[in-house]
Amino acid sequence: MKAISVAITLGDPGGIGPELAARVAADPPRGVRPVLFGTEDTLAVGAERAAIPLAEIRPLLRPCPGPPRVPSGCPSKAAGQCALEALRAAVAEAKRDQVQALVTAPVSKESLALAGVDHRGHTGLLGELCGVERPGMVFVAGVLRVALLTTHIPLAEVAREITKESVLRCVRMLSAALERELNEPLTPIDVAALNPHLGEGGLLGREEIDAIAPAVAEARREGIEASGPHRCEELLVERESGREPRGVVALFHDQALVPLRVVRGREMVNVTVGLPVVRTSPDHGTGFDIVGTGIASPASMLLATRWARLLYDRRIEARERRP
Repeated sequence: MKAISVAITLGDPGGIGPELAARVAADPPRGVRPVLFGTEDTLAVGAERAAIPLAEIRPLLRPCPGPPRVPSGCPSKAAGQCALEALRAAVAEAKRDQVQALVTAPVSKESLALAGVDHRGHTGLLGELCGVERPGMVFVAGVLRVALLTTHIPLAEVAREITKESVLRCVRMLSAALERELNEPLTPIDVAALNPHLGEGGLLGREEIDAIAPAVAEARREGIEASGPHRCEELLVERESGREPRGVVALFHDQALVPLRVVRGREMVNVTVGLPVVRTSPDHGTGFDIVGTGIASPASMLLATRWARLLYDRRIEARERRP
């Protein structure tokens, strides 16, 4: 297997990202040539926390601008500035094909906001940097491919975002990603309900009647193997019968992430779909409370790096398959 260059950003310098990136860089998955993006000070701190000789991974760094002193264990403007510059540099390299995929260590949305970023996390910011209006957030967990219709918004705002148009757009987005980016065409897609007991015929809410069911019907008319609405507790488990991939559209962040975390633990990866470049990330946050303790596990970061390599290959396979 010929190795590809994979950009790995160091994430929020005040969190566990730098130490996890250092550990992955020191022992990368097969077929991956890591290229680190961040400040020299951030890498030095990460290497120290990970007990890895800095000289071992220093040649892999593409130094990025940023404040030299960043508070540890908390959000800060300085951390947001460092994370932003690293992401900008990594995306620029990916767009020039100097790296073939992108893995991002966790960032703090608060740190980014303090640095003046008008996006609630990586997904929207990556879309802006890549010139994509609506990138999608999909979690790969075993055979499940779970797309989020809404991402980082208050729960009180979710219901008003559930329309026939938004549900149909998310189903189309997941269908296209399964075909063109994961090379899993014709994968069935189940759409979750919003309300308890599917809304009980409208008694507990009409989103299932007015938005979700009509969107599913339209998707089926377009040739997408969609179904729903379904009870969420029936969707986010790996069924005993069959090991084929299965798409799921979840309507809000915790509808997907809470049960997935219970079922899969750290064995899942966040994939941004709809971008011209492959991008993955671990399924956890900055871990401010465990910075430097040595207990932060690199398992999800390693899995994200493996999936970055796999998705790069799958995109090529999907392009070769299409007429």
